[in-house]
Amino acid sequence: MAAHGSIDFEEAGFEGEHVNRLAQLGFSSDQCRRVLLLGQELATDRRYRGSDWQRVEPEAKSIWERRLPGTWDKVREAAHHAFDAARATA
Repeated sequence: MAAHGSIDFEEAGFEGEHVNRLAQLGFSSDQCRRVLLLGQELATDRRYRGSDWQRVEPEAKSIWERRLPGTWDKVREAAHHAFDAARATA
């Protein structure tokens, strides 16, 4: 069971749905988990409490692009879903 405000990716279906899709695009399993964690961390960040994805996405993109430049469009959907799932458990 995941802690309040966090998600168990496997339990939430992310391991199958998003991680497999990202892996097919060439991302390592570590990179797949990192993008999901990014969405989760931003959802539970007090600076973004009450914010929707449109407000948070520029920060998510900035963080991600520092790690893997030019790849945000490929991981955006997974980060967004992780953000929404974590907000739902908060």
